[in-house]
Amino acid sequence: MLSVRLFSKRLFFFGLSACIMLALFGFSAQPGPESDALSLPLASVLRRLFGLPLADANRLVRKAAHFGAYFLLGGTLFGGFSTVFRAAGQRFRRFFFSETAAVLYALFDEWHQHFSAARTPALTDVCLDAAGAFCGALCFSALFALIRRRKPRVGGTPFYHPPQRKR
Repeated sequence: MLSVRLFSKRLFFFGLSACIMLALFGFSAQPGPESDALSLPLASVLRRLFGLPLADANRLVRKAAHFGAYFLLGGTLFGGFSTVFRAAGQRFRRFFFSETAAVLYALFDEWHQHFSAARTPALTDVCLDAAGAFCGALCFSALFALIRRRKPRVGGTPFYHPPQRKR
């Protein structure tokens, strides 16, 4: 039986993943010109800062948005699967399932985008999404390891022993 604490962690991470997926679904449903209008203000700032052509700056913003959104999705999925595969030796399973779920959603998202006006699916976007999800899972893994290292173990003895001062 799940403890309340473990259940709430699982609900938090998978709930956050579902919210990110819903947001991505909404962005994919937008027609091309409407989607472009979202990234153009930031692209114009990049154009002024770095002297890039507006089309290149807009492409950079859109690709960074892909990577960033899937970075968060991969991280939150990793957090959710960390509550499912809790043993220390199951880190590979956490990565595998979080990456697989993110890539499958990226494929679905690109397929869904095909039905939006003036939008085309791209396999390169799926590859970028996969890289973002992997980096997100990797960063969340490192963050969780740091948190675990600072937490006291069951029984009250700390796992991390700070250096003692010499007297």
